[in-house]
Amino acid sequence: MVQDFKSADTNRKKLEQVEAALRESELRFRAIFNQTFQFMGLMKPDGTLIEANQTALKFGRLTNPQVIGRFFWEASWWNSPQTQVMLREAIAHAAKGKHIRCQVKAAPSNNPPVTVDFYINPLRDETGQIVLLVAEGRIFPNGDLEHSPNHRSIQQLQREQAQVQLETPKRQHQLYKDIVNNMQFGLVVWHLEDPNDITSFRLVTANPAASRLTGISLEQDVGKQIVDCFPNMLVQRRTSLQLYAEVANSGRSIDLYEVYYGDERIPGSYFSVKVFPLPNRCIGIAFDNITGRKQAQRALQESERRWATLTQISPVGIFRTDLLGKCHYVNERWCEIAGLSVEDALGKGWRSAVHPEDLKRIDSQVKQIIPEYLPFEYEFRFVHPNGRINWVFSQAVPESEDDDQVIGYVGTVTDITGRKQSEQALRESEERFQVMAENAPVMIWVSSSDRLRTYFNSGWLEFTGRTIEQELGNGWTQGVHPEDIEHCLDTYITAFDAREPFMMEYRLKRFDGEYCWILDKGAPRWNPDGSFAGYIGSCIDISDRKEVEIALQQRAEELTRMNTILAQTTTLLKKRNDELDQFAYVASHDLKAPLRAIASLSEWIEEDLTDTLPEENQHQMRLLRGRINRMEALINGLLDYSRVGRTQTPSSMVDVTTLLREVIDLLDPPETFTIEVEPGMPSFVTKRLPLLQVFSNLIGNAIKHHNTTDGHVKVSVLDQGQYYEFAVSDDGPGIAPEYYDKIFQIFQTLQARDQKECTGVGLAIVKKIIETEGSTITLESLLGVGTTFRFTWLKHPLQ
Repeated sequence: MVQDFKSADTNRKKLEQVEAALRESELRFRAIFNQTFQFMGLMKPDGTLIEANQTALKFGRLTNPQVIGRFFWEASWWNSPQTQVMLREAIAHAAKGKHIRCQVKAAPSNNPPVTVDFYINPLRDETGQIVLLVAEGRIFPNGDLEHSPNHRSIQQLQREQAQVQLETPKRQHQLYKDIVNNMQFGLVVWHLEDPNDITSFRLVTANPAASRLTGISLEQDVGKQIVDCFPNMLVQRRTSLQLYAEVANSGRSIDLYEVYYGDERIPGSYFSVKVFPLPNRCIGIAFDNITGRKQAQRALQESERRWATLTQISPVGIFRTDLLGKCHYVNERWCEIAGLSVEDALGKGWRSAVHPEDLKRIDSQVKQIIPEYLPFEYEFRFVHPNGRINWVFSQAVPESEDDDQVIGYVGTVTDITGRKQSEQALRESEERFQVMAENAPVMIWVSSSDRLRTYFNSGWLEFTGRTIEQELGNGWTQGVHPEDIEHCLDTYITAFDAREPFMMEYRLKRFDGEYCWILDKGAPRWNPDGSFAGYIGSCIDISDRKEVEIALQQRAEELTRMNTILAQTTTLLKKRNDELDQFAYVASHDLKAPLRAIASLSEWIEEDLTDTLPEENQHQMRLLRGRINRMEALINGLLDYSRVGRTQTPSSMVDVTTLLREVIDLLDPPETFTIEVEPGMPSFVTKRLPLLQVFSNLIGNAIKHHNTTDGHVKVSVLDQGQYYEFAVSDDGPGIAPEYYDKIFQIFQTLQARDQKECTGVGLAIVKKIIETEGSTITLESLLGVGTTFRFTWLKHPLQ
């Protein structure tokens, strides 16, 4: 932007003298123009270059004849057609009176490319006509390529040519003045009043850019000494003052260098400075505020440091390549994953580590993405020299320069070998599951974490006669019996929400339309990371079992009814038994009392008539008492028989040998009678009284019914596992076969009661006792040889 050159009143007289002395003014302009460190050029409105300063010529290693008279955009500084077009458009806009800023790429001979930040400003004469264009540029290595908002493309280029002839010294001086005022770098002129005093510099003039770059109004400080304008100069930059004095006194220039300065008015800032001599011990100082650039450099250095640290500690491999696939950088992690050293990986050496099958696919994908600079994602294998294979997932994005020109790709590789192995194991597991499920003799289903069924095996599909598409999701519920669907879904959803196993029964429609009972068991599934994956379940047809269960339930109900009836009957029977016991007791008492009275009466009569009672009457009295005793024994036998099985007898440890000895003592056999007990009789827990009654009756009968007084009875035993088999044998008269069953019937005897006193109740009681205890009794006999009664007795009594 063109600003009026301002100067203090104290300096106006000196400026008028400079105007009058054109040659001195032109020399000063030439010194400023050529000594400034900025790239500067003067052009005609059509872009023809008429002047270039020494900085511009040195930058391109050019001479004036090589550039003067040529269009500015065609000079050898620019080697990119894109840059030339940009400059031509910018100059066309400036020629129309616009102030243009643009940043372009330049590539000086044998040097790295740089960015030049250009300001192109028009200069007008007194009539307002544009007569010159001033191009001022700052050179930045590796800068950004961007356009000012003032710069835009146009459809048609229009050029206007103007010939500006500086006809008078005044006009030419005004031109120089306008150039200085429109410079984008600061320019101050100091006069050293005392050659021996470095603090005697006094400000002669300063352009507007100097005020803008320092942040203070230097135009108002014209005429002041340097220590008044910059109070900390003597303290912070004394060396700089000495250099300035040397330039003023010796006429020697000081090339570009950097200084740091700050005071109360100027925040601490960095400046690039160039000092050059002017006539009359004056010096020009051209400078630029590079604080932002320094901060950017520090930020860049910090970024590069962080990048280096990141690449060292990164758990992933990092690489950079150009567009031809040549690798420029890999970090240590990349080398570990690929099995290559850094030296072997650079260039195209990285390709040697990629599995041959994957390399072809990578090349094919790269050919597709490079033309449009698309991102890259791919999984492939690295093969180590020892044969080990690492699976990796690679991602890469385009890398651009400051001008957005893509120069290559930067990316990462992540080792996914573990994941691939897990995936392979999962695939194998799924394959095994598939084979197992399809060949299992049960129906199998699988659901995902959203409760929807995702799989049914062929067993399910064959049973229902439906397709997999019909059953997936919630389709399977269409086959559930309407009466069971609510219970089925409630059980399924409740277990699903609680992540717990479940088991349920419901009816499912078979392919023929019949509903069959199904037992369905489900269990939650879990992913390797512990997250919930869904459910897996199996079903079997339990229709046959259900029919049995229904039948059993009916039988159970029937048994319940029967048990109720039986309980009622048992209660009634117990009542009747109690009544019978009471009756038997009463009857026994009422019957025995008269019998005892008759027996006593007969004894009294016989005692009273002992001397007068004939023998026949005495015999009759004895017969009477015998009948009375038989009747009493019969009554006792009836009572014993009726009580068998109706009274609870406790169990205890019984030594059979001791028990038999007790029985024999009670029976008191004749001394001539022999009773033999075989050794080895057992001792076991049983009901003592019933066993004693059995042995007492059998041995007593053997003695009573023996036909001699010196008979022999033998008791033996056999261990038959769950029971003992006892035998009571005698050598008596024996029993005819036709009486084997009769003798166990109540009141049955083999001889008349007048011949042998007998009630006919003993063996009936024996049989009833043995059968009540869950055992049996048998008879073996030969007439004239003897009889053997064998009975079994459980080792563990019935409860």
